[in-house]
Amino acid sequence: MAIGLPPDVSPFVHRTDTKDRFAAAFVRVLRSKEYGEVSVVDISAEAGLSRSTFYRAFESTDDLVVYGYSVYLADILSGDRPEFEDMQEAVGFMAYRIADVTWDRRENLRLLDSRGLSPVLLDAAKQLSERANLSSEDMFFALFHASGLIGWMSAWFREGKPDTREGLREMLRTLVLPNGHWGPVGGSS
Repeated sequence: MAIGLPPDVSPFVHRTDTKDRFAAAFVRVLRSKEYGEVSVVDISAEAGLSRSTFYRAFESTDDLVVYGYSVYLADILSGDRPEFEDMQEAVGFMAYRIADVTWDRRENLRLLDSRGLSPVLLDAAKQLSERANLSSEDMFFALFHASGLIGWMSAWFREGKPDTREGLREMLRTLVLPNGHWGPVGGSS
């Protein structure tokens, strides 16, 4: 029986250049302020856009954070969609993809975590699941995995390791694959 990957949720993120500009500006402002001190005025000024443009794109700064995490999750779940004969192969493939996308965004994710915003990842996963019309079972699994991702990322950021992409892949591999390799149980890596 072929095992597929979770659905690609990228069509449900509704990315725009304006939203991406605000998201990048938010991260720059967050480097010098705590989350509760960041205002829409700060973000808009940093983005070089008006407050009214911000409110056309987002309802609040919380909505902006959910958007940023939604882009992160969509990037994890987009791309190649192979099917696997073995659940361990599918899990290994997703762990590898999570490691790569997380590595590429590590500085921003670390900053969000340091400001206490990692739990917002659950809100993003829930909203994406609802927009994608996932079944209750698929939504449960999406939220379950998102909460695990939050815990894993927070621990990684606090410990400050691993410090390479390969180290991150290895860390995830040992966390999610009980026999310690990417291939099928009993196979080679």
